[in-house]
Amino acid sequence: MELWQAANAVAQERRERHNTSGHPKLPGNIFRGFLSCGACGSRLTRAHIKKVKKSGEVYDYFTYKCPIHRQHTDAQLFSLIPFRTVYDTVYPLVAQKLEMASNLAAVIEKRTKRMTNPRAGIDAEISRIVRELETITQRLAGLYEDYADKLLSEGEYVRIKGEYERRAAMLRQCADELSQRAAGSADVSMSDNRWLAAARDFQNPTDLTREMLEALVDQIVVNGSDKITIAWKFADEFTLLKTCAGEEAG
Repeated sequence: MELWQAANAVAQERRERHNTSGHPKLPGNIFRGFLSCGACGSRLTRAHIKKVKKSGEVYDYFTYKCPIHRQHTDAQLFSLIPFRTVYDTVYPLVAQKLEMASNLAAVIEKRTKRMTNPRAGIDAEISRIVRELETITQRLAGLYEDYADKLLSEGEYVRIKGEYERRAAMLRQCADELSQRAAGSADVSMSDNRWLAAARDFQNPTDLTREMLEALVDQIVVNGSDKITIAWKFADEFTLLKTCAGEEAG
């Protein structure tokens, strides 16, 4: 499979060089290396053709497909994905994520500016986290009692217990970071958050760029025109940012 994918990648690179060699104005492939097939994990390849509108105008048309789609089962098979479909799905999600990061940073900055003593702000945040951890501990104890009394099924108990434990782990991580920061730091939650650092250069975007994808996106998984999902870089740090801003993690 690895050899097959490598061979297809080389073939696709040659096709793209051929497709663009006589058309210097063709746009670059901003999604190159990011799109993967949800069925088999292969990198999607781009194809280019010329199309003619009813008016007679000729335009460039780009699509993506899995190089080994013929090996997929009927349930896994999806047709060619037009560039515009991918773009129109990914761009709003990236813009939304950037806006969320900006809003979270503003919440944290506003909170720290209200604090006359930055160290007091750190201590207050740690105290809030400690109180929430105590609440989670109490709820876990009550949850086990409900399970023991057969008020909850085993599946419900395991699911809810897992949610509480994940939240507690994130809170402890946030508290550890706060405790390790130097006293007097005014931007304790933002100074070295890699997600914010990556997003800082792309506020209020007007379009999607290759640089934006390289900074923020790890992978884009395609299962069809209406099933496109994004795996983000620094996802844990984004969740940590939400936790430190006092929002529900998730």
